[in-house]
Amino acid sequence: MTEPAESWRDHVEQMLRTWRCSHLNEDGDRLALDDFMDQDSIEDLIDFVCDEWAAPAPVALTDEERQVRNLLAVIHRDGGHYAVEHGIAKACVDAIQAWYAPSDDVSRLTAERDALREVLKNARAFVVDARPDGGGMITIGYDAMVNEIDAALEATK
Repeated sequence: MTEPAESWRDHVEQMLRTWRCSHLNEDGDRLALDDFMDQDSIEDLIDFVCDEWAAPAPVALTDEERQVRNLLAVIHRDGGHYAVEHGIAKACVDAIQAWYAPSDDVSRLTAERDALREVLKNARAFVVDARPDGGGMITIGYDAMVNEIDAALEATK
């Protein structure tokens, strides 16, 4: 049976406040905490000891559990923080979405590339249709625009 928190804290406080150093000082006395710590520091120490002993002991992981956690850390790209914060079950579900997200990005980028190709084809047709006959500097400028559009189209293949 566990003791209530207050009685545990009282017990820790009593043990720390009545503790005496095993060595004697120059006067032949055994030093106590209040000989070298102020009251606020002693309270902080009591809180620290109570918190440390109240915290659950870390659970030893099996090799398989460690490997799953490592894999989740790689997929989430966070060193394992996501699994600790959200739990293994949610981290696994979200890892599946994270794993397939790049293919969604590829699909989206492919659609954007195809739309860009259509815009470039329409721009090329416009420039070709608007090209004046007869040559000269203006014609050279139109031909240069068509060449640039052709190069952009080639780059989007």
